[in-house]
Amino acid sequence: MYKMTDADQRSIIRMKVREARVSKCLSLNKIKLHVIPEEVFEKLRNLEHLYMSKCKLEGCVSYNLCKLRKLTTIDFSSNKLIAVPEELFSHVKLLRILDLSANKLTVIPSNISELEYLMELNLSHNQIVRLPDQLCNLQSLTHLDVSSNLLRDIDGRIFTGDICNSLLILKLSNNLLYELPREMGLLKHLEELDISKNNLKHVPSTCKSLLKLQVLIYHENPWTVDLKKSMRRKYQMLEASYGADAIETLFSLVTR
Repeated sequence: MYKMTDADQRSIIRMKVREARVSKCLSLNKIKLHVIPEEVFEKLRNLEHLYMSKCKLEGCVSYNLCKLRKLTTIDFSSNKLIAVPEELFSHVKLLRILDLSANKLTVIPSNISELEYLMELNLSHNQIVRLPDQLCNLQSLTHLDVSSNLLRDIDGRIFTGDICNSLLILKLSNNLLYELPREMGLLKHLEELDISKNNLKHVPSTCKSLLKLQVLIYHENPWTVDLKKSMRRKYQMLEASYGADAIETLFSLVTR
């Protein structure tokens, strides 16, 4: 099998950078770079989409990324990043999609709230222990994935701001959650909720307000609610519920 040399890699990067000056989209996925090439910051100030998944990026996200103020998409998934500089979110304010999944992040800067156009945020498969309350101000956010982290609780204030008018999909699976905040019931437009693989015994009664819920994934929790005998076997066999069944299942799991 042919192994790419450093010269080959540099040639590919030059070609992709040249193309990106026209397309405003740069994909360097699966190229083992370890760092973002300097050419990106020097020649692509108008870049809108940057994809660098599985590039073996390490350490902190480069501060130089602040120079790319027109970015609307950043995909740094499946790397080894441990931190994001707070300054970044003060400069790339046009972001609509941010994928930092499958890294080694433990903290997300609180000024992520400055991303008023952000629609999709994927922080799954990291080592995050707490979410910043300021997520509540993300007025355009429709998709939030924080599954497979180390969350033991979620501050209810996250669901009390502008986010409650926009969020459609919320993924909390595979964390260490013992309870959900009552404020989750304010997510009046929520259509999909994944709370599987946690330590939940029930959900708060306020979640009965989630009347637009179409998908509920809830398996692998130590539920202790007393389901009606006629329904108990049905729910034990299922891992998820859809449509009207999603609401019916949710109601069976709420605190009495």
